[in-house]
Amino acid sequence: MYDLVLSPCERAGFRPVSLTEVGETATLVFIVAAGHGVALVPQSVRSLGLDGVT
Repeated sequence: MYDLVLSPCERAGFRPVSLTEVGETATLVFIVAAGHGVALVPQSVRSLGLDGVT
């Protein structure tokens, strides 16, 4: 799983300081919305419509 997450980050031009697995997708998206990280999540998360999340 590590390589599956790291590869897209490197293609986007950065390498994360650490990778953390969060079990609850909504919690992870809120962390991203607060500006404290990036995440790869299912496309269905778009329906949450949170500011700060692309």
